[in-house]
Amino acid sequence: MAPTTKAGQKDNKKLESVLAFAVKLEKTLRRAIQTLPALIGSIHRSIENIESIPTSAIASKSRDLDERGTTIWNLTSKYKEDATLAVALALGTEQSQLGVTEQIIERAAFYDKRLQHAPQDQFTQELAGMNRRLCKEYQMLRITLLDQEQNVLDAPMREQLADTLFEVGRDQAKKQLYNPALQWLERAYDILIAQDQDDLGSDASALKNSIMHCQVHALLKESCEENYSRAWDIIHELENEAENTVAVSLLKLSVLTGDPTAAQEYYNVLIQMMRQIHLSDVNVRTILHHVHALKQRNAGLAHTILVLFISERLLVMGEVAWVEKTVVTLLWICTTSTDLGNVTDQLEELLNGVVARSNSAFGASATHAAQVLIVRHIEAAYSRGDYEQADSWCCLALHSIFSNSGESNIGKLQRKRMLCAIGKSDFMQCRDIHHQMSKSTQDEPSTQYLSYRVALRCHDLDLATESLNAIGEAAETDSTLLYACVLEAQRNGNRRQVVRALSCVHSRSGLGMTPGPHISTLLRLITRLLVEELDSQQPQDQDCIDELCNVLDGVWQPVSEDVDRLARWIRCLLSLALSSKVEVAEKIVDQVIAIVGNAKEVGPSDIGDQCVSSAKEVTLAKQKPGHYPAEELEWIATTAFNRAVDFYCASQDDACRRWAGKAISLANLGDDHGQLHELLQNKYMGLAWDR
Repeated sequence: MAPTTKAGQKDNKKLESVLAFAVKLEKTLRRAIQTLPALIGSIHRSIENIESIPTSAIASKSRDLDERGTTIWNLTSKYKEDATLAVALALGTEQSQLGVTEQIIERAAFYDKRLQHAPQDQFTQELAGMNRRLCKEYQMLRITLLDQEQNVLDAPMREQLADTLFEVGRDQAKKQLYNPALQWLERAYDILIAQDQDDLGSDASALKNSIMHCQVHALLKESCEENYSRAWDIIHELENEAENTVAVSLLKLSVLTGDPTAAQEYYNVLIQMMRQIHLSDVNVRTILHHVHALKQRNAGLAHTILVLFISERLLVMGEVAWVEKTVVTLLWICTTSTDLGNVTDQLEELLNGVVARSNSAFGASATHAAQVLIVRHIEAAYSRGDYEQADSWCCLALHSIFSNSGESNIGKLQRKRMLCAIGKSDFMQCRDIHHQMSKSTQDEPSTQYLSYRVALRCHDLDLATESLNAIGEAAETDSTLLYACVLEAQRNGNRRQVVRALSCVHSRSGLGMTPGPHISTLLRLITRLLVEELDSQQPQDQDCIDELCNVLDGVWQPVSEDVDRLARWIRCLLSLALSSKVEVAEKIVDQVIAIVGNAKEVGPSDIGDQCVSSAKEVTLAKQKPGHYPAEELEWIATTAFNRAVDFYCASQDDACRRWAGKAISLANLGDDHGQLHELLQNKYMGLAWDR
């Protein structure tokens, strides 16, 4: 009668499963023996199921089992090359019946002999490999059966047999045949523990440990809850024997790897192993490997264990290469994790300890690796506006332990600190950082540009001028920083500094700099800004007027090369000046008279006497100018005369006479045979002065 308990129901399910598989196996054997290797794992599981079912439970299905077993036996017997497969199946199902097993072994011996003499080219590579494996199994099982019957092996021989079975199991595991591997390992283990330990050799304990380690690894490869439980049982057994605790810790870590939530357990095992392990290149790499795995679970725990590893173990050993590798790993964790908070103070303290212990800096390779990680973190913090954190990491990167980074890299980090201070509007810190720089770093254009930015914000005119001049002197081939100064001054709303920066660009325009805006456009912009600056001043700044005069003096540098373009620019400039600063407009007219040549003496304006005299000297020193466009000359002359009439109407007779004289002088320089000169002269003579 079939069992009615829960255990009985479970046994019935196993029997049904075995029978169902037997049907499938029979169909496979009838179709093609070549597909059989794919079922090896299922065959072994069926054998295990039958082994676990009590004899009383099998009785109800004995007829079905006999029929299926006979059929499978007959089918496998048709294929001599695979007859030994029947041995494995039959031996497992009839393990407790030694008489039947003997008959099977005898039959297997017959086929084994035939296989040894069979031409090997008739087998596929896969089947040939399976045959060799099963033949080895047959030999091992034959010895085991002989020992069970006659007890012919002593303890040392059984130890050798266990060692052989272990080698077979390990070989199976290497081939990823984990279920067969576990069976062989289990047989080896059973043989060893069945012996009186005093009768075994000195290597028996190590062999047993090796078997158990291999079992754990094989169990983890066939992952399931039952296998994990069995793996932990083996590990606990190893722990109780207090053998090689580091190896046991490694086994624990292997099991915990399959549980991503076991961060604390992983940490506890790793910290114990870290404190026990003998330090060597391989073992240090092993610790770092498991720290990487721990970081994926909990970066904080990974950070903690590395700090302890460095301070408790590595610094004591004094092996610089190990310390460098571990510190770089620690920096990697700190710079790639978002949940650690600000750890720079702790890192600085650790690095101070490293320097105090080793009294030397890191090598170039380790320094480069560390600073690459730190700089990436700095840039990320700076880009999101976290200037405090970016500055703290800059300080860490400038630690004396990284002094082999080179002056150029140190300078870049110091400039980044200045940028962070500018971002925080901490200009005193900017000055302090600048003072900490080497002289060569201070003189670099990039540093001078940062100093210029600080000077603008602090309204330090002397520093701004000094920095701008230094940038201009260095801008022989690239005007990028000069234009950056222009934009910075513009952002700060400082027109005077914009003009000075643009003037510096203009002064360097003939020295091979990268081409910028056309010179006339540049000068027009400078003049416009200066005029706007004069408009905003009450009273007007003489320095601003002098600067405008200097700009106007510079206008005529390219006169002989591009007179037409210069004439159009002067028209725009004069129109702008007439609407805002008449004094400047008068200066422009004087310059035009000087350009055209053969100028008659014209009284200087009330503003910029020295500027006009200078303009004349410059003009006379030049080569003879090109032909000034007639229509532009006529426009300036008539515009100047109209302004004279405006002064006349305003009863400003002196100004009227000056402007009229300039207009008539310009008209006299034209190529219209004196027509415009005569017209303006007559109009001027018609003015009534006694009013």
